[in-house]
Amino acid sequence: MNTRAGTSKHLVWFVALLCLSGTTISIAQEIGQIQKCQDQTGQWHYGSHLNKDCRSVISDLNSNGIIINQSDPFKPASNLQVLALKQQQLSDQRLLRGYSSVKSIEQEKHRKLDELKMQQSINLELIEKIAAETQELKTLNSQAAQSAFKDRLSSINQYLNRHESLSMKIRKTSSDYDLLISNYLQALARSKNQTAALNTR
Repeated sequence: MNTRAGTSKHLVWFVALLCLSGTTISIAQEIGQIQKCQDQTGQWHYGSHLNKDCRSVISDLNSNGIIINQSDPFKPASNLQVLALKQQQLSDQRLLRGYSSVKSIEQEKHRKLDELKMQQSINLELIEKIAAETQELKTLNSQAAQSAFKDRLSSINQYLNRHESLSMKIRKTSSDYDLLISNYLQALARSKNQTAALNTR
C-alpha cells in the first residue's frame, strides 16, 4: 500500500514538473527524451542531464514518460571495461594533442588533396603530350617509327594506370580525413563530458 502511494506521489511530481517547467518540456520535445534517477535520500530527479546527486539506475524517458532505456553508471566496471576505457582515453588524448581544431584537420586534408590533384594534373599533361607524339608516329611507315609508336602506347597505358591510382588515392584521402574529423569530434565530446563529470564531484 505504501509502495503504491509512493509511486503515485512520484508520478504526480513528474507530471507537475512537465506541466510547470517549460524548459523541460521544450528539451523533451527537442531531444525526444529526458532522464530520471534517484539520489541517496530517495528523492527523484528529472531533466535532460544527469543530476550529480544521482546514485541509482538512470532511466531514459521519451516525451510520453515511457522508459525506453536504463543504465547503471555506478555499477563497478569489469577489468576489460576499465582497460577499454583507458585505451579510449589514451587514443582520444593523442588525437586531441595532434590537432588543435577541426579547422586544422580540414586544412591538412585540403593541402594533401591539392598535392595529389597537382600530381594528377601533371600526369594528364604527360598523357596528352605522348598521345600527340603517338599520333604523329602512326603516320610514319618506317620500322623505327613503328617501334617508337609501340613504346608510346605502352607509356600511355602506364600513365593511365597512374591516373586511376591517383584518383583512388584522392577518394581514399578524402574519406580518411572525413573519418578523422568525426573521430576528433567524438573524442572532443568525450573529453568535455569527463571534465564536466570531474567538476560536479
